[in-house]
Amino acid sequence: MEIIVKLIESLAWPVTVLIIVFIFRKELTKVVSRLSNLKYKDFEAQFNNDLANIEKKTSQLSIKSSGSLKISGSAEIVFNSNYDRLLEIAKLSPRAAIMSAWFEVENAIYSLNKETVNQQAPSFKQSQIISELVNKNVLAETVIDIFRDLKQLRNQAVHYPEFALTQKEAEKYIDLALKLSSELLRVKNQVK
Repeated sequence: MEIIVKLIESLAWPVTVLIIVFIFRKELTKVVSRLSNLKYKDFEAQFNNDLANIEKKTSQLSIKSSGSLKISGSAEIVFNSNYDRLLEIAKLSPRAAIMSAWFEVENAIYSLNKETVNQQAPSFKQSQIISELVNKNVLAETVIDIFRDLKQLRNQAVHYPEFALTQKEAEKYIDLALKLSSELLRVKNQVK
């Protein structure tokens, strides 16, 4: 009888933990998906994997690479200087470079919104602006996914400072963010 009691005592905590994990599995997967660089034995969730998924989505839109963009006149000079400036920031602080690259996306969204959707209300949320532009067939549906994914990665970079971001990850993010902003500006120029 003592053996059974000791066995039950020794299994109580592991069984309790398993039950809690089972009950909160959806919440735990959300938390784990936010992590950019978690390593535990063979499990590894990386910011870089999310970037690769966004790269696949941008290739579906045929958005040109930031290095090969051909924009008319002074806009090309401004774009190249922004790209170079962001790369320099990435060398010093990958997190700051990601935030600066996201700022380029925000500017493009508001600029496109001003031209196409609602010239009087720049206070719309960015996701609402993108959704409205997709609904009006001004933008491809994939743009919403790219926007949301980039925003999620930007939020991770800003709000979870314990995650180590590399310069290479920041450079990939910069490239993707500038591809999205250039696509938004291209559409803006077509709508004019």
